[in-house]
Amino acid sequence: PFVPKSDKEPTEWLDLPDLMPWSGRGIQFSRTWPVGETQDVVRDRWGNLVSTDDDRRAELLKESRDAKVSKKYRSFLRPSQLNPLASLRSTDNPDGIEQIAYRSFDRQWCLADRRVIDMPRPALWKSRGEDQIFVVTLTGDSAANGPAVVATSYVPDLNSFRGVGGGLVFPAYRDGSGSEPNLTGGLCEALEDHLEVGIDPTQIFGYVYGILGTSAYTDYLTAHEIPIASPPAVPITSDSNLFRKVASLGHDLIWWHTWGQRFAPPGASELPTGSATELEPVTEYPNDFTYSDGTLHVGTGQFGPVTQAVWDFEVSGLQVVKSWLGYRMWDRKGRKSSPLDDIRPEAWTLTEELLLLLSILEHTVNATPKAAELLEQVLGGPLIRAEDLPTPTDAERKAPRT
Repeated sequence: PFVPKSDKEPTEWLDLPDLMPWSGRGIQFSRTWPVGETQDVVRDRWGNLVSTDDDRRAELLKESRDAKVSKKYRSFLRPSQLNPLASLRSTDNPDGIEQIAYRSFDRQWCLADRRVIDMPRPALWKSRGEDQIFVVTLTGDSAANGPAVVATSYVPDLNSFRGVGGGLVFPAYRDGSGSEPNLTGGLCEALEDHLEVGIDPTQIFGYVYGILGTSAYTDYLTAHEIPIASPPAVPITSDSNLFRKVASLGHDLIWWHTWGQRFAPPGASELPTGSATELEPVTEYPNDFTYSDGTLHVGTGQFGPVTQAVWDFEVSGLQVVKSWLGYRMWDRKGRKSSPLDDIRPEAWTLTEELLLLLSILEHTVNATPKAAELLEQVLGGPLIRAEDLPTPTDAERKAPRT
């Protein structure tokens, strides 16, 4: 934990790092231009960089201690060396273009190229796979207002949780094949002994997310004046039936929060549509958005119905809809690090993504009362004490070798 324990903090709850021992920081770019809302935007920025005069590439890159145009770097996507940016021709491609979790509930595209990223966190990239789930929370400050953790199937940015302050990433698996769960050794067996039923890693991931993945957790702790630990702590019920119910809710939330890419129910091929539809199309690239009377206005476009709860949905101060739209305006929000940031999309192509985002938030809002009810049941019954479960080894806390 990054903050001292309070006398009011329940000692029988299990700290998240004692459940999922390997954690680390997200990607640190140290520049904004390698990330954009579409593949075309980041590809155009790369093309502009490698087509310019050699002596201007350092300025466009925004050189730093860990990213120089004159240096060779090792790829984190494959076993190969990358030629220096200064030596590239206009026809040379980036090492990769990949989606990342840029902010909570906001997936964007990036140049996955060591030459433009200061700290790419190779272990996170290596652990990507069809089963991988990255659970992100805050470091230092405690989460407040909204989910205490957010799940994603994409490698997260350093500030993905709430846009500032950094974050801590807990991968579900230590490898890309999903064969080595990032769980303390002996945890499944210990839980099986207490619950007297079979437990597999996916049920533990689901249970953790069912407890932490909505505002029910932070609302409860705030209402009862219990400090929210950083990273958060998890109360674990000793009721096997209740454990399964929480895990089932967690699987449902993870399905929605990973854009339908993890824990899909049998027979489901995509996320259901929500209440909001396109009432008026976005005909010109927008530079403003507003909300009133259940309608979201984006430039010339209109979307609804959108509830006040969805519009106000936040993750520790990050107002998700406002943040998502702010990054996609013509004059996008946030700082700029290079003239390359001024390369923007030529047309609006994000209506489908916006409607999907609104559906995800709507489902989360609607699932929160159930999460609150289950949390009350967990805390109102007997818990498995932290001291009765195994603790991680130093080796389990370390990142896998790359």
